[in-house]
Amino acid sequence: MLDGLPAHKTRGVRDDVDSLKGRLTLHFLPGDAPDLNPDELGVELHQAHGRSAQPAAQWREAGRSGA
Repeated sequence: MLDGLPAHKTRGVRDDVDSLKGRLTLHFLPGDAPDLNPDELGVELHQAHGRSAQPAAQWREAGRSGA
């Protein structure tokens, strides 16, 4: 599944997919439905609960203590 990034629609990408003779099919997400992009959910979860939600000093301290 791909979003509408122009790089995903280049002739080179089409040629690569065609060279696989049906073993790969590209499915493009609608341009007006960003909530259908599965990558976005992962980014949001990471920002809310992952490292980016914690202060850098806290992570450095955890590294020093071996946690």
